[in-house]
Amino acid sequence: MEDNVYVRAVTAAPVVRNPATQSSSPWFSLRAMFLASLLATPLAGSLMIAWNCRVRGDRALSWVLAAAAVALIAPATMLVDLAVMAIGYNHDPREMPFAMGLLLSLQAAVVAAVGRVLQGDELRARRQLGLPMQSWWVACAVAAFALAWSLICLPLYSFAARLAA
Repeated sequence: MEDNVYVRAVTAAPVVRNPATQSSSPWFSLRAMFLASLLATPLAGSLMIAWNCRVRGDRALSWVLAAAAVALIAPATMLVDLAVMAIGYNHDPREMPFAMGLLLSLQAAVVAAVGRVLQGDELRARRQLGLPMQSWWVACAVAAFALAWSLICLPLYSFAARLAA
């Protein structure tokens, strides 16, 4: 007789891997997204969200998000900011810094909220496991790039406005 008559074959449960916690590359935190968006433009926070997607392994989504950030988000926020400055300056120039500060804070909060919706659970899991996050210097470099790109777009808008007039 066989010795293992009563032993059942047990199939191993499939192991579900979380790409966010399997990667040892550092991610940008929600605070870094908010601060870079506040200092530069929402372009900075959007690029950080795209970077996190790239590190997670979604390279196609990362390229789509980065292209959308550079081609759509940067021009749209620049136009909104310029419109608020024009409206604020025409009404009461003393209130323009408050209006711009409020607008930039709102834009940064929207970017942080989008980052939380898209990557909040993964960022929380990384923090709980003690996985590395990007340094503040890298976040400042992304913000500097975003600010430079926005300053490049500004003369293009003024040139386009002159052509339209």
